Amino acid sequence: MIHHVEDNSFLKKFDFSNTTVLHILRKEQLSFHRICSFSYNILVLVFQSDGSGTSYMKGKSQDFYFTLEEGHFYFIPAGHTVEYNLQPDICYYTFHVGFEIYPGLDLYSPRTPCITGDGTALIREMDQLWALEKDHLHRACAIRALLLQFFLDHWPEGAEEYWNIPEEFQTLGALLQQECDATWTVARIADQLGVSPDVFTRKFRTYFGITPKKYMENILMRKISSALSRKKSTLRAVANELHFSSEFYLSRFIRKNTGIPVPQFRKQLLLYPGNW
Repeated sequence: MIHHVEDNSFLKKFDFSNTTVLHILRKEQLSFHRICSFSYNILVLVFQSDGSGTSYMKGKSQDFYFTLEEGHFYFIPAGHTVEYNLQPDICYYTFHVGFEIYPGLDLYSPRTPCITGDGTALIREMDQLWALEKDHLHRACAIRALLLQFFLDHWPEGAEEYWNIPEEFQTLGALLQQECDATWTVARIADQLGVSPDVFTRKFRTYFGITPKKYMENILMRKISSALSRKKSTLRAVANELHFSSEFYLSRFIRKNTGIPVPQFRKQLLLYPGNW
């Protein structure tokens, strides 16, 4: 006879959580100097430096200034506007990664501070993965595990605010994740929910801390990033797929949300089979 059963059904509330590795570069070394804002998180592991201190990351509002040093990690949460000055004086691993706790909503946000710290253990693990792991699928899983552990070690304050998302928004998130394109508007969503755009916007912002318009832009940027990371996809094909009126408007949308032109943005996204 069973006298006691522990109820773990609360886990079902988080079935929509998803860790998405959009981009990883192995041992990157280049010249890159731009002010950018990305809809995903940036993690940089510096494993080599000549000590000149040329490379840095600087917050737009001067809230931080990181000189990139050997053996350190640098974490820039989604949505931060940052001046990146990455020069050949350093060599590093870089990850563009999303940790969605709700479709289109990252656990980290512009409210989460940018941080740096000792990255020697992470760097050592990455070095071992690249040197010893020959099974690409196993390596991909190991990298995801490493990133998930990083998130657990640097869990943001206030994350519990997301735990009680209204049911109608959970349904909406799944719908937008699947169907959102450039034709979707706040008015269209509000109409489906049977409320005015103003009421919907206020309620949405109360729960998520961003406007529904910005939320849809985040989802679109994830879809664009995924589409452009396919080597054979063209800008025209992606514009047609997501119902932008032209390549010009797609390019303008990307630049508005990232601060960089499409060619540079796509260069950062491309994943080559050997990388995994």
